Amino acid sequence: MIKTVGIAGTLFLLGILAAPSARGAGPDTAALFEQANKLFEARRHEQAIALFLKVAEDPSEGYAANALLMAGVNYDWLAAERKDPALFEEERKVLGRLIAEYPDSSRTADAYLYLGQVFSGHTLGIAPARIDCTRAIKMYEQAAARADREWIKAQAKGRIGQCLDMMGRPAEALTAYREVMKLYPNTPWGSQEIPDLLRRRH
Repeated sequence: MIKTVGIAGTLFLLGILAAPSARGAGPDTAALFEQANKLFEARRHEQAIALFLKVAEDPSEGYAANALLMAGVNYDWLAAERKDPALFEEERKVLGRLIAEYPDSSRTADAYLYLGQVFSGHTLGIAPARIDCTRAIKMYEQAAARADREWIKAQAKGRIGQCLDMMGRPAEALTAYREVMKLYPNTPWGSQEIPDLLRRRH
């Protein structure tokens, strides 16, 4: 099983340890965003979701897209803590809203990655009620195509390999894994996760 990162690791990877700069956003929005992040770090996910959704009402894309992404991430963690796969539906809704309302935001790549993980069952300790690898692969392809960060590209392509394995297509999965190691050797997936996975395969 691919390892997951903790709260701090999630924020570090997503690159939203601090409120994003956003032209036209007022101090109240900035304060709410940072307060919501602190609630996430404290694992107070319901309260964090409420604040992130409030921040998303701000017309500034820099805050709204990040806030919608973080609301989705909090639903992911909340589903794991409560062992309630029904919460993944709420995650899908909020990430779908991010993609629909802010299609040009760099955060759409993160949203597609998280959606792919929901559809393929690569979630935090609890699987959704239904696995749909075909749909997941489409999400991962979008994540890899839109990402401006190598770790997202590597993880998305690695997840495609896992989906192909789950679909009984090991040769294609191996090709995907090798591509990740070749193209993204300096990412956690290219340098550790995929090599570890391949060792366990044999």
